[in-house]
Order: sequence, then structure tokens, then C-alpha cells
Amino acid sequence: MRALLLLLAPAVLSAQASVARVNVTPASPRMVAGETLQLHAEALDAAGRPVPGVTIRFQQTAAQFEGTISADGLVSAGAVSTIPVAVTAIVAGQKPVVKRVEIVVQPGPAASIAVEPRRVRLLAAQDFQPLARIYSKAGDPRADAVQWTSSTAAVARVTDDGTITAVAPGTATVTATVTASSGGVRETLAVEVLAGTVGSLSIAPARPQARTGDVIHFRLTVKDAGGKEIDGLSPTWAFAPGKGEIDHDGTFVGYEAGSYTVTAIVGPRSAQTTVTLVPRDVRRSAKVVGSLVRTAFPTSEVWVHPNGKVAYLGTHLGGDRVYVLDVSDPSKPVIADSVIVNARVINDVMTSADGKVMVMTREGADNRKNGVVLATLENPLHPKVVGEFTDGVTAGHHIFRARLLHATCELHG
Repeated sequence: MRALLLLLAPAVLSAQASVARVNVTPASPRMVAGETLQLHAEALDAAGRPVPGVTIRFQQTAAQFEGTISADGLVSAGAVSTIPVAVTAIVAGQKPVVKRVEIVVQPGPAASIAVEPRRVRLLAAQDFQPLARIYSKAGDPRADAVQWTSSTAAVARVTDDGTITAVAPGTATVTATVTASSGGVRETLAVEVLAGTVGSLSIAPARPQARTGDVIHFRLTVKDAGGKEIDGLSPTWAFAPGKGEIDHDGTFVGYEAGSYTVTAIVGPRSAQTTVTLVPRDVRRSAKVVGSLVRTAFPTSEVWVHPNGKVAYLGTHLGGDRVYVLDVSDPSKPVIADSVIVNARVINDVMTSADGKVMVMTREGADNRKNGVVLATLENPLHPKVVGEFTDGVTAGHHIFRARLLHATCELHG
């Protein structure tokens, strides 16, 4: 009998040591971007009792650029995202038991609100809807409810969704307030209402033709019944059909080839024009004439300087640099220099059309200040970093090419 008990004991002990499930706390983890969170895990048997002698490991399975998690469960969130994690319980001689959790990374509390535009000029009976964007202290966008009020409803009324209706000539201040904010986050918009009757509307350029991705600046001319131009009015711009963008100032970009109808609305009157976009037609066959192998980091985007003798090569997955390649002899490209920045990914690299400025966008900076890095190219083989734009850009960013380069060229003359 004693021998039988001795034979059974190891089997009983083995059954007691089996891991049935992994319990992770907090069960539905949520955290704020820029902060840390410690996860805890416990291995339990089928009866819900802790299993001793278990090794617990935390492993991030995606979103490596948005945050990190250590092997012992310390989560460091860099950007708003969802970070998937595999929590594994390991016991010698047993099949590992894996629990999968998702960490929801949210923006911090509302700290600022941006209203666009900051000033509008309307005619009586005209409607206009401004755009309000809410941000956390770190610059992450939020989706809070906004309360709209008008200082002088007899001049300009405003609805719950922010639509302003011009009532009578005069001035008013419209205020946007984040209702969920305990700090009273708010911003104002100046409204001027003019008297007058629209005689005619016209949009310029009329019936333009361009390529997909080109920026077209539309301007609306409004004249009264006597043919006198009414300056500075704020129309409502819209377009259909197709995919693209149009700003409150009439700046339009279309993403796909085809015809777009652009409309400007002033009160009950409107004007239309048609934009025809054709493909950029940049495809052509390629022939490999030389190569340059890099092993330190995976490489990404290539941009060739307008002189055709220098190329810039970005890096990914931990990459903190842009390689400068001398391609004056395309069959024998060589590294001439590199630009190292605080980053783990170089998203985009490009130069201005005149070759005087290089623009880089990045993500993964250890201080969450990502955004845009500017370098001058007096010597294209040796870029010189002269500045950066990081305000409100905490996550990864890509270049809105046409507009950014236009602004960059204006900045540097």
C-alpha cells in the first residue's frame, strides 16, 4: 500500500502544478499616452489556485513604434494606440499557457482647442461652420464635445454643432468650450457681419486642369448689386464627388483622377466650377545599374536631389539616420555622410524643388517630439540641420508634400 501511494504522489503533484489559465491585472488595461503602467500576471490551476514556480513573460506582438513593454510587464506608451501583448506562463515540462491582452492607450485630458479660422467675415443670412480640434497637453487629438456660445446673438447666432448664422450687421465673439474639461479649455472666433446683397459670385481659377495631388488655390469674388466687390468674405467651400480635401480658405487637393465640382456658398447664393485631374503619370520602367547594401537598419524611402548626383536614404525599425549617397557614378554609389536625429523611424525624406532645403519626418523620438526636421543643402553631400517643428506632433508624421514644401520654400526664401 505504501509503495502504491509513493507511485501516485508524483502524478498528483503534477496535476496540482498544471496551469489552466493566466490572470492579468488590470483586466482591461487603459493608460494615457506618455505614461507608464505596470501589468501583473498570475498563473492559476483549474480550481483557481495560484501555481507556484511559474515563469511569467510579457511580449509585445505589434505596435512597436507606439510603445514598449518590458519582459516583466512595464508598459511605456508613446502614442495613442492599441498595444497587443502576449502574457505567457511557463512551467518546465508543460505546454506554455498564453493570455492575450490589448492595452488601450488614450490621449491625456483636454488641454487646448484650436478653432479654424480665427476670424470670419459674413453677410447677413449667411451660415458658416468653423472647425474645432481638441488636443491633450502632449498634442494628441481628442474627441470631446464642444459647447458653442455667442457674445451677441443679435449679430451672430451659433448652434450646438458650431454653425454660425449671421443675423445683422455688427461684431460678435463666438466661444468654443470643451465641456469635459475641468480647466475651462476654450478658444474664441471673431465674427464680423456686413450688410449687403450679393449681386454675383465667381470662382477663380475657372475650370482648372491639374494632376492628382496638385494644390489648387481657389478664390471667390463676391460683388454686390452695384458691381462693387465685397472683400474678405468667408464662404463655405465644398466639393463632390471623389476623394480629396478643401480648406476653409479654398485650398483644394484631389487624390484621384477625374472631375470634381467645387462649390463656394455665401448665404443662399453659390458658385461652382469643375476641376479635372489627370494621373501624375510618373511610372516608368527601371533598370538596376548599381547597388549599396546596408545592414545596420532596414532602409526605407529614397529621394534624389535635383542635381541628380546625390540621393538620400531613410531608415526604419530603430533607424535614427538618413544616409547621404554619392550617386554621381550610378554604378558605384557610396555613402558620403549621414544625418542622425532623435528617432526610431524616418518616415519621409524630400528636398525643395530648388535643392536648397531637405525635409525629414520621423517618429519614435525618446522625448515624443517627432514632427519635421529641416536641413539646408549648401553642399548637398553634407546636409546641415538648422531647425525642427515638433509642437503638437507626438506620434509619427508624414509629409503633406505640396503644402509643406511650399511653406518651407517661403520660409527660406
